[in-house]
Amino acid sequence: MQDLMERAEGELRHEPVERRVRATLGSETAVDSTRPILIWEPRRVVPSYAVPVEDIRAELSPAAAQADDVAGLLHPGIPFAVHTPSGDPISVGDRVAAGFRLADDDLADYLELDFDAFDDWYEEDERIAGHPRSPFHSIHVHRSSRPVRIELDGALVAETTRARLLSETSLPLRFYLPLEDVRAELHPSSKRTYCPHKGEASYWSLDASGRRRGDLGWTYEQPLPEAVAITGSWPSGTSSLRYTWTASAASGRPAPSPTRCGTGLGSRSPRLLPPRPVRGRDRDLKQVHVVRIRLVVRRCPRVTQEDGVPRHAGPRTPPRSDSAARPLRRSHATCRAGSTD
Repeated sequence: MQDLMERAEGELRHEPVERRVRATLGSETAVDSTRPILIWEPRRVVPSYAVPVEDIRAELSPAAAQADDVAGLLHPGIPFAVHTPSGDPISVGDRVAAGFRLADDDLADYLELDFDAFDDWYEEDERIAGHPRSPFHSIHVHRSSRPVRIELDGALVAETTRARLLSETSLPLRFYLPLEDVRAELHPSSKRTYCPHKGEASYWSLDASGRRRGDLGWTYEQPLPEAVAITGSWPSGTSSLRYTWTASAASGRPAPSPTRCGTGLGSRSPRLLPPRPVRGRDRDLKQVHVVRIRLVVRRCPRVTQEDGVPRHAGPRTPPRSDSAARPLRRSHATCRAGSTD
């Protein structure tokens, strides 16, 4: 699946948004549309909003091209002015080149918009910050009791058996640790970043090996609903840190060798140990569950129709040769109705 997603990054993609989208310039609403779409230009990592031209209230005027092409993937830090498909830049009100008219027949009536060029964005009545949210982006957080140890230049930074593992689409696995399990002294930083899926991150510097290292971790003090499980936790997410993901003693498996945390797009997440095989009572319960499912399926009679009246013909009964006996397509509801359980 990851390979398919990476191949698609080289294509122009768009997806309808079934919500009202608005954008402001100063105190005035410049964009108000119930027909927006999300556009991913080739090699762009995050999408942009595009709306029908008639849903833009500000004056539109041609603008000159402002940026050259940039090699590689275009992350959110690459300006909107860098475009990979053909098209014409358009000024929106007093915001120069805040729009882009793509030379694509399917998008002829739409104008792609620079998220950062506008003052505020809303989906329905909810304010959106950072960049538009992709409907194909997901976050999953799992608690883990397996030991995690983090070092910096050989000095212990943190050690825990209460980590939260955060899996996020197209990004490396992150280990989030309770702050009380961080051994190094932490100092708050003025740096802030914003993720549309997790919220605002506050950064921390730490002291290790007699040196202060700036902005080596962050916390989400008031995360968005998807990331509530990592509230106030500190991540092992920078390339300067080295972590060890250790197997539990009960598993009897050796721990993997220490690996540097990946940070950039395309970096590999650590290879996790497989879960322990099911043993004892848990395995027996699983087998009973599977057997019961099979019994229900086998005992679900095949249904035929004779003279317009459904009849149970019993499992594996060959269909009648006359045209009146036409087998019906069985649904889950039919199976449940015909089961004798």
